[in-house]
Amino acid sequence: MKNLNMMCLGDKISFENFSSIFLAAGVTTDITLTMPQALPQAELQALLRSAGPKKLTLQIPGAIASVRQITALLGAATGSGTKVGLSSVDSQPPAVLQQIANFFVGKEWSMTIDGATASSIGAVAAINIFTDSNTSRTISALNALPAAGVDEIVAAIGSKTYTVMLDGALSTPGAIIDCVRKLKGSNVEVSLTNGGSLSTANLSQVLDVIGSKKGAFSVDVLELNPTRIMSVLGSAGPDISISILSAHTLSTTELDEILRLTTGKKLLLEFNGRQLGVDPVNGDKLQRVVAASTTDITIAVNTAQYPPLSYLLPIIQSAGNTNLVVLYNGGQLTDTEAHGNVVVRAIEVAPATTTVAVVSVGDGNYSVANYLEIVRTAG
Repeated sequence: MKNLNMMCLGDKISFENFSSIFLAAGVTTDITLTMPQALPQAELQALLRSAGPKKLTLQIPGAIASVRQITALLGAATGSGTKVGLSSVDSQPPAVLQQIANFFVGKEWSMTIDGATASSIGAVAAINIFTDSNTSRTISALNALPAAGVDEIVAAIGSKTYTVMLDGALSTPGAIIDCVRKLKGSNVEVSLTNGGSLSTANLSQVLDVIGSKKGAFSVDVLELNPTRIMSVLGSAGPDISISILSAHTLSTTELDEILRLTTGKKLLLEFNGRQLGVDPVNGDKLQRVVAASTTDITIAVNTAQYPPLSYLLPIIQSAGNTNLVVLYNGGQLTDTEAHGNVVVRAIEVAPATTTVAVVSVGDGNYSVANYLEIVRTAG
């Protein structure tokens, strides 16, 4: 049995194909369904009620789905293996937030408040209503709100456990740093996205203020050059997870140095499978990083349908010492692969530490027969 994630698009996939994939999935397969309100509701809700322990996550967009759709889906999500992620809860009227929150009580579901579109009034109302400690609670783009709104939200959070996400592209560095300073409690995890939008001095300052708190930050090599990225890694505290995107553009020497600078820290390196290249001096970069990585490191390869199997399969086979995530885009898979189902071939050789994922299931023309072969191979 292998770790498999299937991420289905509710606005693209037919109910018949989704139900076929879901029913064929084994115990190690995680099925995610986005936009579930786009599928026929009577049929989907009946499937949800019979889901039992099968692993299913519904991602419901609170800003798009109606109250009736949301509450009907939440009421049908009774399976022990079913989870719900509700985004933009702040977009719902305060009068119905309590009705929605009641479904979350005692369940390990998640909700997100969108700071880029929320008013402080709507955000505070959601914070005060979603109080069950089992609920995973997130505020995204907090720094998009004015300082007074940030103060109101921080006061409402109080001692509640929250992940607060800040977006380096949405405000001044000063506003980001001010947010971090206000988020003092150990109950709050601080995450910075688009770190490459900040200067190295400002990024280092943000990381210094986060200090020993639990947190995360991501930076794209295409936005902040390798030298500058490496210069800020020392500012990251011991509990800060680091994500470096477009890692395929780094040289082998730079990758080796990043591994050295982040020893003992959680690190994600994301490679674009369509743009993988060989370092002319030190050989294949991805092979070398996989060989040098530990269980603190996650290596993600997206668009994994593009590298030749003769290249990719030995890398997957050798990844037992680290966490490898191999992502295939369902919108770009074809039924005419020379070596058969490339996702199946990856699953067949994947060690227990490797996760194979297919995103955008339902987009494109990849046949349901191929998807069924994938989930059955995973076991």
